[in-house]
This record gives sequence, structure tokens and C-alpha cells, in this order.
Amino acid sequence: AQAIWARDAFFNVSICVMTKDGVKCLPLLKFLDGDETRPHLDPDGLRALRALRGTVCVASIVGDGRCGKSTLASEVVAPSDSCPVTVFPVGETGDPVTKGIDMCIVGAGQGTLVVLDCEGGNNPAGAIRSTVDVVAMLVSTLIVQVVWGQTSEAQLTELGRTLALRSRVVQDEASQLPKQQLALVVNGCHLKYSSDHLRNIFSEYHDGVESQRNEVRASIKKAYEEIHFVTVPHSLAPAYSKGISVLRTSIVDNCGVVALGGHALSGADICEMLTAGVTELQRSGLVPVPSIIRHVFFYHFLMPLVARLDEGYRSSLPRVEDMFTLDFSDTREMTLAQFDTEASRINHRELVGEAREDLQRRVDQAWKHFNELNTAIGEQELDVKREEEKRFSHSVNKVVAFKRSCVVMGKKQPVTETVNVFTEWHRTMTLRRNGTVHYSEWTSAEESSDFDGADRVVSEGEFIKIPEPTDVVDTNVLDVPKSL
Repeated sequence: AQAIWARDAFFNVSICVMTKDGVKCLPLLKFLDGDETRPHLDPDGLRALRALRGTVCVASIVGDGRCGKSTLASEVVAPSDSCPVTVFPVGETGDPVTKGIDMCIVGAGQGTLVVLDCEGGNNPAGAIRSTVDVVAMLVSTLIVQVVWGQTSEAQLTELGRTLALRSRVVQDEASQLPKQQLALVVNGCHLKYSSDHLRNIFSEYHDGVESQRNEVRASIKKAYEEIHFVTVPHSLAPAYSKGISVLRTSIVDNCGVVALGGHALSGADICEMLTAGVTELQRSGLVPVPSIIRHVFFYHFLMPLVARLDEGYRSSLPRVEDMFTLDFSDTREMTLAQFDTEASRINHRELVGEAREDLQRRVDQAWKHFNELNTAIGEQELDVKREEEKRFSHSVNKVVAFKRSCVVMGKKQPVTETVNVFTEWHRTMTLRRNGTVHYSEWTSAEESSDFDGADRVVSEGEFIKIPEPTDVVDTNVLDVPKSL
């Protein structure tokens, strides 16, 4: 039965797979059957890397095939010297065992140490794939170069060949790979080296036809920030455990945090970096570091940050489907300030600026949409009332009675009186959801006067019936019936 022994760096235990045949690491980089030139990243390895939190340190163990790299890698990641575990597959024949890159994840202090066991080179019985070295170079902060028995000029030549592969990694001043250190390890060492042996082998004192050896040494010293030297005796030697302990300490102490542009990468960031790098290798055979940096920082960090802040800003806006929001503050600047804070650790400011512009556009669009919708709802009518009033229009002379000049025989003469004429005016008052009141224009209606048609005394002792208001006419056009 297959059991999973998987605990992350918080518990300080390896992530690996235990089967009935022993403990095996997780695959990371493999090659398709029938096409040994096309690398692909294994989903299991990527899944384990992506789950890592906190800082990540990556050490790549490289060197000639069949020199004991996988054995040393297993010793390094073993829980203790008293509990050895064969994590990485090993063999006793001349045929290569490791194909591509296998990995194991162990805790290291507050972070995580990822050990990559890389396919060996210089093996006449196996393939020599430079892609392995390029991929390991992309994410490693410590290169552990292993040889068997003793140091040699061939070891330095192999290092020079590996450095030449960096030409496939296109860099510029603003886009550099993580800083790396180098550990030269002699496995199964049968010699006693002096304390200044490392300085001696990198001395540039060769001249004449051997001057090229100086160039190799100079390129190695320039490529790595620091170079360390560790010897491990044969596994049957009494000092073997001590040598393994020294090697393990050297790797843990000198393997730095994987970072790009001053920004420490998480396990997920490293996955994105590997994915972009392998994709570019498959496409063109080159690894443009600026493209990888854009992939890791812009598409994997900055754009998800923009999407998260944009979603948070939109969710903070009031819902205005059917309710007007009278007073709401504009928080766009607060959202942009939060972006500036979270993106401040990214040194590639041109990428940060591009992402910030996109966030600015998004929140501006959201604010505009909110305002337009809120304004439209605010203009909806909440209540409508009609206002009316009378206004003085003019005065006219109205016939209010008739009077005889003689009580018995006198002709009736009209009696006039000045009457005020009023006009009825009205308008509509509309209360809208936004609290504003809008009035329509005043509109005039019919006219009326203050004449009420009551009986009036027109002469002493005599009452004359006042005509109804409909019969009252303006004296200016008065046509008195002759019968009167």
C-alpha cells in the first residue's frame, strides 16, 4: 500500500512518497518517452512546490553521472544521521538512474529547503541534456557540484561548460537571475586537502598555451558570489557521518532565499518561473529572463493583486438597483494606496506602474458606473403634488345695478363698479429620490373676479335684481336692451 509522507516546512519534515520499494522523491522535470529533447514539468512536483509558504531556498546537486550525487542528496535530506533514508533513487550499475530532475522538500529554520537531484552528465551510457542544467540554474541559489575521488581540472572545465549555458538565459541589467553560490564537493574523497586548497585551484597563474585555464577560473569566480569546498570520505570510512554533517550544514547555511529583483519568491512564484522557463525552452531554446520576470511578477502577483483590490472596491460600493445613496465617500485613493503598499516590495517599477494604471482604470470605471446608476435612480419621482394660487390680473368696470333718474318715469341707467379680476395659476411640485424638489412652470387657468352677484340697494326704498354674473358685461361694450 502506498502511503504519503508529506508535511511542510512548518513541521520540519520532508515531502516524499513512500512505497514498498523504499522512499522516493517527487519528480520535477522529466522528458517525454520517445522524445528525449522535450522537457516537461511533472504535476506532482509542481503541486508540492505550489503549496509552500514563506521563504524558499533551492539547492541543485549537479555533476558527473555515477559519482554519488543522489546518495549525497538522500543523506542531506534524511531526518537524521541515525535514521538514513534513501530518498533519491540510486543504482550500482553504470547506467544512469536519475533522469531529468527529482526533488525533495525539507524544513530549514523559518523557511523551506528544496533539494534538486539533477541528472548527471559526462556519462557515456546516458544522455547529456543541457536543459537540465539550464532549468536548475533558473531557480537555484546554491549549486552543489559533485565529483568522485578528488578535484580535477575536468571539474573546473565542466563548471565552465555549465556557465556557458547561461548564454541561453537572456539577461539584462534590470533582469537578473537569483544570486548563486557554489559548493565544490568531493565525494568518496581519498586525499587530505590543505585549508588553502580552494584558493590554490582558483589561482590564475597560468600562462602561454594554458592561459585559457585562467579564463575558466575567472568566469567561475565572477559567476558565483561565494565558493565553498567540502570533502566527504567513502561511506565505509569512520569519518563518513561527520563529512555528511558538514555537507548538510554547508548546504543549509549557504543556500539563500530565492529572490528576483529583491522580492523573495514563494513556492507558487517558483512554479510560475519554472513553467515560463520550460515553455520558452521548448519554443525557442532560450530563456528570456525579462519575460520570466514579467510572468512571475506581473501575471502571477500584480494582476491577481489588481483583481483582488478591484473586487474589494466594487463590493464596497452600495447596491443602488432600487435605492438612492445620498452620501457616499469616494474610496478610490484608498484602494490605490493599498496597492502601492502591497506592491512596494517589487523593484520592477515599470511592471508596478503598468498594473497600477490598470487598477486605476478599473476603479474609475466602477465609480463612473455607480455614479451614473445612482444619479438615474435619484432622478426617479418619489412624490408629486399640485400647487394652486390666485393672482390679481386687472380691474374692470362691471354693471352692478340699474338706477332710474326718476322714480316713476326715469330711464334706467346702469350703475358700474370697479371689479378686480383674478387668474387661477397652478404648477406641479415633484420630490425626487435624491431629495431635490423640482417645480414645473406656473400655468394660468380661467379668470375670476371678486363680484359675487349679491343684491344691492340702488335708491332709497327700491331694490333692483342684480343680473347673474353671466349677464354682467363690460360697460365698454355694454348693449342695454331698449325695453329697459
